[in-house]
Amino acid sequence: MKLFASTIALSFLLGTVCAQDNSSFSSSDNNYVLRECTVVLIEDIDLPALESGQLTDIMVKPGTSVTKNQKVAQMNDTRSRRALEEAQLRHRIASEQANDSTEVNASFKRAELAKAEYDKTRKLRQTGSMSEQQTQRSRVSAQIARYEYDGARKLRDRAAMEAAAEMVTVQASQDSINRHAIKSPITGVVYEVNKDAGEWVTAGETVMKIARMDKLRVTRLVDGSQFHPQQLAGRKVSVKHITAGNREVEFTGEVVFVDPQKRLNNQFMLWADIDNRMITGSGFWVLQSGDEVNMTIHLDESVAQSAGRSVSGGSTK
Repeated sequence: MKLFASTIALSFLLGTVCAQDNSSFSSSDNNYVLRECTVVLIEDIDLPALESGQLTDIMVKPGTSVTKNQKVAQMNDTRSRRALEEAQLRHRIASEQANDSTEVNASFKRAELAKAEYDKTRKLRQTGSMSEQQTQRSRVSAQIARYEYDGARKLRDRAAMEAAAEMVTVQASQDSINRHAIKSPITGVVYEVNKDAGEWVTAGETVMKIARMDKLRVTRLVDGSQFHPQQLAGRKVSVKHITAGNREVEFTGEVVFVDPQKRLNNQFMLWADIDNRMITGSGFWVLQSGDEVNMTIHLDESVAQSAGRSVSGGSTK
């Protein structure tokens, strides 16, 4: 993601500022508290058009909260829908032909009758009651009837293959329609809309920009003289934030990255990803990028240990 490099740079600067004040760190009861840390985005995306065409509708504006797979814009898909209707009709015709056994059954009965007549003619020939020419004509008629039966079966099998091929076309047409509906791949907030309804866009061109908000990141430089990276990796964290109304809100998450490479002043980088949540009925998220928080790392509780306990507890039920 494009924020990856900028997050590291920003985290380094923020962590350096916090680390200069030793009073911002405290530890007790196997908890490690880092104060005055800053929340940053995990990712933001340039949402592109997947097909070239005219935008018919923009359904969001800057500041709109969106969920994963929510449709945020629509392109003109008239041609794709017509192609779908045509493909569905061809598939229906081929399917009906593949499921129609009338000719197969009729040719089978004709082949049975021709064989029975040939068998009768052959017996009569043995008694001298039937000429060799009549016997030969009866034999050829039986062979032709058999060929017609085999041909009818092949035509039905070919219709089945054509139906399968048309289904591929149906699916491709449906996929084209889906690609004309622009959907958000993440849960977050629209912070920039680059196009208006009625404009022409080419495939790959950015329509809007969305920042992920359901998960955010707290980054920090940690004193390497107090902890080894192994002690912090995978640990559960709790983050406390004081809102504008002076209300304390707590969030949970885990340490997802501990940089093994030491930096200036014997420090190493730490990332913790936390679950954000929305203010009920408002459409706004509680935590915003740039908020100041206090983060507690629970040194005696890792995500892996918690998962292990859940599995063990479940097995005793």
